[in-house]
Amino acid sequence: MIRTRVLRGAAAAAAAVSLMIASCRSNELEIPVPGEVSIQVSNISKEYYAIAEAYFDLKKYEKAAENYKLAMRDKSLRTAAYYKAGRCYAMAGQWDKAEQIFRVLLKHDHDNATLTASIAYVTAMKGDLKTAAAMYRTLIERQPDNASYLKNYISILFEDGKLEQTKVYLAILKETFPDDADIETFEQKLKEKTAAGTSTDADGTDAVLSDAAHADAAQPEPGALP
Repeated sequence: MIRTRVLRGAAAAAAAVSLMIASCRSNELEIPVPGEVSIQVSNISKEYYAIAEAYFDLKKYEKAAENYKLAMRDKSLRTAAYYKAGRCYAMAGQWDKAEQIFRVLLKHDHDNATLTASIAYVTAMKGDLKTAAAMYRTLIERQPDNASYLKNYISILFEDGKLEQTKVYLAILKETFPDDADIETFEQKLKEKTAAGTSTDADGTDAVLSDAAHADAAQPEPGALP
């Protein structure tokens, strides 16, 4: 009798264990894997980033900007993707959208020369040559070995009709970067404008800067945005 009860108890216990194992197996796919969601988000974000890069290469800047923004879900891509979205708006001539992005980034990285240069570029393209010129002067003082800043400053002076100042800074360009390919172009344009007698000290002329000088600017380091 006692033996029978023990056997029955053992059988019941075995059945309970078997039930628990079966239950665990049936539910094992519902147990979340630590970090799995963040990995999925990261992978999807990287795909959006790659799509944005492809659209940028095709010069479909608005589509590129959309996908760069979608890539911002991954924190490691957030700053670079946001900056590139701003760059897309600049390349598409949407100056206000571009400036808004660059200024947000600059709040988190006050000393970033690339962001300051991007704002200076957009400011010039919006027609505010005086403000843009002041920004480029500051950048030249901070980074006198950066030819792009100097050339864009020369472009602003030239388009603003300030030919004497243009000559001064063109001379600096020739002395500092004697092999720069744009020197000849600047000299030719300066010669033509001087001959036409259109020099002026007035502000308000539309700025024509090189898109390449802006597009080739280095990106800010990822991680500036929270």
